[in-house]
Amino acid sequence: MGWHCVFIEKTRIAKAANVTFRNMLRGAYQDQGQLPNCHVYYRQGSGGHYYYFAPAAANVLGAFVRFWEGYEVSEPTNVGQMEVVIGAVRRDVANTRNRMNYVDLSVVPGGTRKH
Repeated sequence: MGWHCVFIEKTRIAKAANVTFRNMLRGAYQDQGQLPNCHVYYRQGSGGHYYYFAPAAANVLGAFVRFWEGYEVSEPTNVGQMEVVIGAVRRDVANTRNRMNYVDLSVVPGGTRKH
């Protein structure tokens, strides 16, 4: 299988459908053993939500893609600008914020460190 896309149209229930899709996707990915080469990318467009499955992800998660009526597409040219949903460590704002707020208590006067 080549690249595939699942499109969730922007409708009244798009937010709920998008959350459901992501939760099901993460579950399916975990069920398959979280293979490192299974990359899924996300971008939001004016018409809805687009999820792009790299070929390895489309192969491993083929039943999931078919369930959500995914279709074959050419390789996106801007995956570097998209959010990585599965397949790599996410480097989003929340993760950055969490790292910035981390305090190593071993270097704080009077701090304790749990081992």
